[in-house]
Amino acid sequence: MKASNGIISQPSPYSVTESIDRLTAVLQAKSITIFARIDQQSEAKKVGLSLLPTQLLLFGKPEAGTPLMA
Repeated sequence: MKASNGIISQPSPYSVTESIDRLTAVLQAKSITIFARIDQQSEAKKVGLSLLPTQLLLFGKPEAGTPLMA
């Protein structure tokens, strides 16, 4: 694991899609809400741009996060 500017990078032996699928399953098993999953490569392609496989997963637990935000 490598940390830089507060971002932790963890290589995965799986494809981007499978990595996000696996992470989603773990989070859901822990009752963590998945707010959004954005396929950034697909969105870039729609406007004629190329991007390596990239997906953004927004998740959280409102019971824990809301007090922090308030």
